[in-house]
Formats: sequence, C-alpha cells, structure tokens
Amino acid sequence: MYGCAMKSKAIFVESSLGCDVRAAAEAIAEYLGKQGEKVKLCAEYPLCAADSTEGEGADLDAVYVFAGRLLRKPTADGADLSGDEQALQRYVENTLGAVKRSEPSVIYVTAADKETASAANDRASTDTQPQFDGEDLRAERERDLRILKNTGAKLQVTESVDEQTLSLLFDETAHKRALAKKELWRALKYTLFAISAGAIQLISSAILKLVLDAVIVEKIPFQFIIEQDVSTFVADTVGLALSIIWNFTFNRKFTFKAANNVPVAMLLAFLFYVPFYPFQIWYIPMVEQGLNIGFWGWMIGLVTCMLINFVLEFLWQQFVVFRGKLDTNSLAKKDAQATSQTAAEGAEEGKDAVVSDEENKKQ
Repeated sequence: MYGCAMKSKAIFVESSLGCDVRAAAEAIAEYLGKQGEKVKLCAEYPLCAADSTEGEGADLDAVYVFAGRLLRKPTADGADLSGDEQALQRYVENTLGAVKRSEPSVIYVTAADKETASAANDRASTDTQPQFDGEDLRAERERDLRILKNTGAKLQVTESVDEQTLSLLFDETAHKRALAKKELWRALKYTLFAISAGAIQLISSAILKLVLDAVIVEKIPFQFIIEQDVSTFVADTVGLALSIIWNFTFNRKFTFKAANNVPVAMLLAFLFYVPFYPFQIWYIPMVEQGLNIGFWGWMIGLVTCMLINFVLEFLWQQFVVFRGKLDTNSLAKKDAQATSQTAAEGAEEGKDAVVSDEENKKQ
C-alpha cells in the first residue's frame, strides 16, 4: 500500500459546488500512479461490481478512487438527496460502511467562495441550473463537511490538488512535519503579538498607576472582589481593555487568519474574560499586598498575571474562538494560492529541464 496518511484502499474524492470533482479525482489518481500504485478511477454511475473494493470482482492490489459518489445525486437512480440532510447523511454512511474493511477516506476539494461561484456559473446553463453566489456555496460546503465529519471517516480538506499539496496529503511524515511547522509559526506569531499587547498593557497601566497615585495623595480604598486602591483598579482595567482589543484584532487577521463573524468572535473572546477579569482583579492586589513593596509589588503581580493570561488565552482562541475557522480569510487564501503557484512553476521548470536534457542527449 502507498505510504500515506490515509491508510486505505478506497478514496472518495468530493468537492464543493463549482469545483471539478472529476478533474480532482484524475489528478489524485495520476499522482498515486506516479508513486507506483495500481489505481482504479471510478467515476461513472451506478457503482458496479468492478468498482467495489471488496467481494467478487475486487482487485485487492488496487487503490480505488471514487469521484463524487457521496454528495451530488449519488444514488443509482440519480436521486437528488441535497434537500434532505438526514437522508443524505444516511446514504453517505451506508456507502462508506459498505467498504469499511478498506478503511475508506475522503478528500474534499473546495475553493474561495467568489471564485467558486464564478466558475460554477460559467459552467452552468442558465436555463437549467441556478446561479450561485458565495453565500450559497459557503452554506453548501458547511453542510457537506458536517455530513462527512459525522461519518467518522478520515477526512482531509484542500483547496488544491497540485503535486506539492498531494505529497503532503499522502505522505504522513511530510504532512505531520508541515503541520508542526505551521503551528510552530502560528504560536510564534501569537507570542510576538502577545508581547506587543503586553507592552501596551504594561506601559498604559504603569503610567495610569503612577499618575493616579501622584494625583490622589490619600489612598482611596475600593471594594470589588477584594479591597484595593482605586488607582490599582482603574490602571489594571484600562490596561487590560487596551491589550484585549490589540491582541484580538491582530491575532484574528494574521495569526489565526480566521474569516468567522467578527461580532460572534468578539463575544467568544469576551467570554474568556468573564472568569479571568475577576481573577486578575483579585490576583494583582493579593500579590501587591502580600509582597508589601509598593509599586514593584504591583508590577510583579501584573507581569505574572499577564503570563497566565498569555497561555490560557492562546488555548481559548485556538480551540474556541476560531475553532473550525483557522486559515479561512483572504490572507490565508492568498498564501495558499502563492504556494500552489510556486509548486506549479517548480513542476514546469522540472519539465523544461527534462526536455532540455533529452534534447542535449539527442545532439
């Protein structure tokens, strides 16, 4: 068997509306063929015995690549189940269950909403097919992925089927290495933005604290969770608010590259501070009062609280605020297109080099 992340002999290639699923399946079959695999591309309806990965007629040495058999008019009689998600869910589960001994996997090919809509509309006959917009395709894609994830089958989503992308999909070591590198870079970017947000919080809070302590000669006790000076409460609150705005804005766009709804994302980010803000209001004065060294005791409390916030907020944003939305904004799509373009240029240069070498040998 091929040394890939999906250890199966049955690969179902599916796509969002507007993508050419047959072309994607052919590209995947061609790639596996170059890796020395015996490939059977199955793209006609209905599913016949020769297409089966099990039972009579099955080629146990072959890798079966099925093009668009699950989500687009998938049944033998061509019935359209797209209007009944539960019925489509059952069909997909039954189809994958029929070849479960082959540990089936699914590759879902998608693309940018506007580009996909344009491609779909160019191919569609306006007399017989509806025109699509980005919102239609986004809803359709979300439904597709929801159904596929519910099956429990191995699922990989990609915007490209060029050779470099496929090598990452099918090479387990390379795939893990690429993911690790990507997540390491994400953590590094988050750290840099967190440092800048921390600097904003530290400087603004320190200035406010010093100014208020200088203006308010007599200490004014303030009771909120814990008794503390009013200058401490105001400085900590304002500094935290400024750092939250800075951190959320830049990490959303550049670190997590998320295209989810901004108000919803801000609400989820705010929920993190429902327990953390009271903790901070309690923690910093406790450290300040416990050390009893004045301004520097407050500073130690603030810095250690910021470190705790750094770790917990990263986990919250990664797994809650931007869950399922990582690398979906326009910046992420531009990066993916640039990578695909680089891979395509590299492949073209390689072909040119081979041709040139053959011509030299002939001469």
